[in-house]
Amino acid sequence: MKNKLALALTATLTLSLIPAYAATRKSKSSDTSMSDKAAQTETAKIPGPSEASKKLVSGLTTTQKSKLLVLLNEGTAKDLVSIDGVAGVRAASIIESRPFDKVEQVSLVKGIGKVTFQKMIEHGKSLTARRSSSSSSKSKKS
Repeated sequence: MKNKLALALTATLTLSLIPAYAATRKSKSSDTSMSDKAAQTETAKIPGPSEASKKLVSGLTTTQKSKLLVLLNEGTAKDLVSIDGVAGVRAASIIESRPFDKVEQVSLVKGIGKVTFQKMIEHGKSLTARRSSSSSSKSKKS
């Protein structure tokens, strides 16, 4: 008799809790979808590289982009300071913001403005520039 009473009581409690449980599940799923929407909105707020940055980078050859990207991703602070307009604080910001998939992403680093980014692109153009033949002319004199 006790077993039947316990079973009946359990069944009654379970059935009475199902609507409350279902309502809780529904609100949790709507909370999740709201947090997903918030995450999507927040992601949409993160700016991408500007069109001006993309245009500047388009002036680089594939080799120049590659070499500049390697410098930005792997260069030491001393290497980065060799870029005109980049000093210690900016070099540290670049290092903290790594890795970069594209050169134009550097334009989003705090402290890197339009002028500094232009100087970086100019530095990138010099990475594959032909060196002067002063060393070859010295060897001819000997």
